[in-house]
This record gives sequence, structure tokens and C-alpha cells, in this order.
Amino acid sequence: MMHRKLVKSVLILSPLILILSIACGSAVQGVTETPAPPTFTPTRAPTITTYPTYTPKPSPTRVPSKTPEPTATSLNQSQQTDTELAALGNCQPISDKGYVRCMDDTAKIQVDVPDYWIDVNGGPWNYNGKDIGVAISAAPSLSDFHNSLNAEGLFFGASPTYARYVGSTELLDIYTTAYRESCDLIGRYNYDDNVYMGKYDKYANCGGTNGYDAYILAAKEKADPLSKLILIEMQVPPGDLTIRNKIWSTFYLFF
Repeated sequence: MMHRKLVKSVLILSPLILILSIACGSAVQGVTETPAPPTFTPTRAPTITTYPTYTPKPSPTRVPSKTPEPTATSLNQSQQTDTELAALGNCQPISDKGYVRCMDDTAKIQVDVPDYWIDVNGGPWNYNGKDIGVAISAAPSLSDFHNSLNAEGLFFGASPTYARYVGSTELLDIYTTAYRESCDLIGRYNYDDNVYMGKYDKYANCGGTNGYDAYILAAKEKADPLSKLILIEMQVPPGDLTIRNKIWSTFYLFF
């Protein structure tokens, strides 16, 4: 088992470096992509489908003038707000046995997760003390999920702020550093469910042999690709595709 807080601390530098150095101009080399896209049949359809293809801007070289001290984990969330939804609970039962439907505190994003993932945070996606988007995390234990690569859990966030600076592939490169260092990369794949599109990395043996699998998806809306970026990071037991497919077929944005 790997102490995740230490492994992930390096990631705090990356988003800030991205934002500070957009104007620097030279591209960095991305992770080699392996095309083998599984197709997921969604239960929803966009209201608008005719939009021009979105090509992410080249990622500039990150050369900050001063390296800040890390202050939080890469997937930092603010505390849940005192809203009616938070007071009632972020998750509600659904007809699909074994799952619940969870929303963030603002009811802007939702996703179905296993009903034993009872530790939930619907607070904003926070970076360096500022809210950059909406998010929800769920796990049997969020502490275990945030600090270990060998624990089940989910982070699902959507950020208009990130969309102003990077593309989905660049976001994926940023948030997979810890997994590249501590897991076996199986490959990078295209993702397209007719509503959202992007790329995801699959990892195995996280934290060691027979460790958990991890899937990290960076995506955008096909109907409005420049408005926000989506990040889904999940860890599941080895070989478990049921949880992964359920999450990918039910995550949705309402803004």
C-alpha cells in the first residue's frame, strides 16, 4: 500500500504551473496514446450535436519564477456547504439495486455509485484556496481513498477554470502522475458516449502486485467543448468493470 498523500503532493504544483505559464509558448510531450476505445451506450442525448471539432491548445513549458510550497492534495475539496441538499444527504436510493445517486452540494453534477460508498463530500473543487468548479467524492472511506492507491473511491469534478487554460488531454497528463509512478499503465484510450468525449488512462497493480485498478478520465461536453473540463478519478478492485461502467454511464452535468 502506498501513502497517497505523499505520492500525490507533487500534483499540486502542476495545476498552478499550468496557469502561471500559459504564455510561455513551447509544447510539452504528452503520454503516448493507445487507441482502443470501448463504446459506452448512454441513456441520455445532448440537445445540440452540431458543433465544430475542438482541438486543445498546445501545452506551454512550465517554468515558474518561484516554486510554491505544496499545501493540499491535488483533488482538494472545500468543506460541504450548509445547503438544503447537504442537510438531506447528497445521495438518494434508486431502483438499481446496490447503487445510490449522488449529487454535489449545488446539484450541478450527479453520478451513481455503490451504496456502500457512504463517505461523501459534495463541496466545491478547490485549488490554492479558491473554488475552481463543482465536485463530488464518494468512497467507503474518503480518508483511505485520498491516502492510498489500494482503496475504492471516486472523485468527479467539473471546472470552467481549467477549460480556459488547458485541453482534456493535458488535464489527464496532470492528474495521472501519481498513477504512472506507482501503478502499471495498461494504456490510454479514447472515450465517447455521445454526450461527453475525451481520453482515459487505465492502470493496474496500484500500490503493488494485485493492487487496485484505477481509471482516470478527462473529458469535455461535445455540445459545448470550451465551457468546462471534466475529471473522473476512480479506484476499484482488480478486474472490476461493473463499478467503472456504472459510473461512466451515469455521470452527468446540469450546467
